[in-house]
Amino acid sequence: MGALGPSEWRLTEDGVTRAVSAAVSGDRVDVQVAGHALVAMVVDPRDRVTLADGAAEGVVATPMPGLVSRILVQEGQEVDAGQVLLVVEAMKMENEFKSRIAGRVAQIHVIAGVAVDAGAVLVTVTP
Repeated sequence: MGALGPSEWRLTEDGVTRAVSAAVSGDRVDVQVAGHALVAMVVDPRDRVTLADGAAEGVVATPMPGLVSRILVQEGQEVDAGQVLLVVEAMKMENEFKSRIAGRVAQIHVIAGVAVDAGAVLVTVTP
């Protein structure tokens, strides 16, 4: 892939070269490839976590599988809304998981160095 301009690229695949342009506006990406218009939305999967049975907002879960690399809190510890609780490495990226509410860490469901599946509950915080 070679750059043509600030938002234009040349993509070569299987010997065929096409011009590609992209424009990013907030979380929307408009792409033109070989005369075809595509629209994509940039989504942070951590913002899309939903749990069955109307789980409380104090439940922190991971939407992707990964390795718990660091736990930054202890059970019984008081935390603020937005405070980083732990870090999960997924696809060579570190993902910080924060408390959505202020409260006390009721339970840590994982240990550092252990792999977790998508949807795994990591920490529970009670108001």
